[in-house]
Parts: sequence; C-alpha cells; structure tokens
Amino acid sequence: MSAAAAHAEPPSAALEDTEPDEPATQDALEQSTSVLRCAQCNHPIAAAADLLPEQIPRLESASYPYQLDLLGNEEAWVYSATNPHQNRFDVCRFGAAACARLDISGTPTAEHSFFPPFAWRMAACACCSAHLGWAFGVAEGGGPDFAGLILTHLRETQCTQRELNAPPVAVPAELAEYAERL
Repeated sequence: MSAAAAHAEPPSAALEDTEPDEPATQDALEQSTSVLRCAQCNHPIAAAADLLPEQIPRLESASYPYQLDLLGNEEAWVYSATNPHQNRFDVCRFGAAACARLDISGTPTAEHSFFPPFAWRMAACACCSAHLGWAFGVAEGGGPDFAGLILTHLRETQCTQRELNAPPVAVPAELAEYAERL
C-alpha cells in the first residue's frame, strides 16, 4: 500500500466534511450572461433571453431586415429603419423583460411605425435617459409588446443576473453630461 493511499480518507468521510451548497437561486443570480448595456451609462438593458428571434411584418418603404450574430444568437433579425427625417437606425426587437428596464414615455402613435400595426412610444435608459429606441404595442393604454432598440446606442458585454435584475439607479445630471463629452 502506498503512503498516499494509507492516508487517503474513504469517499464517505470526504463527503461528510463538505458544507452544503448555496441555494440554486443564489448560484443562478451570480451566473454571467450576455447583455446589451446603455452606451452612455453602462446600465444593463437586454439579455440574450429577451431577444425576439422571429422576423415580423415591417414598413417596407422605410426598412429592410437582415440577420446578425447578436448576444450569441447567430440568426437575430435586425431592421435597418429610416424615419421621416431620413435618420437610419439598426433596430433589434426585445421582449417584455427588456421593456421593464426602460423608461417608456409619450402617447402611442401608429404614424410612421416601423412595425405596423404596432403603435410606438419613446424608450430611454431608465438610469440616464439616453434615447435607446421605441416601445411598440397594439392596444392604446396597454403595455408594450416589445422594444425596438437601436444597436448603435448599446454595447454588448457580460453581467450577472443579479445586476441585470437590479433596479436602475439614476445617474446624476453632472455625471451624464460629463460622460457625453468623453
């Protein structure tokens, strides 16, 4: 018998010395996930699970769809959409969880909606108020069905589920102005 084998504990003794694991929910909150963050203040806005992968009808005269590798999804539909002022935006659709992380304002309007019959309202970062896209919904007065987020106003990175689900903390106006100048 080797010296190492003579001093080795039986498997059952090794198991008795271990402490119980943390609850599974704590582990899940600390797991890292791919997210899109506000480019201005770095607040997490949308996770891979929030991405709506299917292509939907669009205003064909002002947009065209294409696929892009986004948040680990190799077939995410993105819409290159142009507003009446000839500003072009690359917009991707995200579900209700992403909408809950946004500050949605304004009266819903169907005028020049990129996704008819959905009416749109402005969608901004809940922390720094940077314009991030639009919230789209069918029923007036109802909640949004999805958000169309402008990809150039976001940055892809990682964060924990805990950070993703944390309530937004408003950025002081002076700090937001400083960040804009950088």
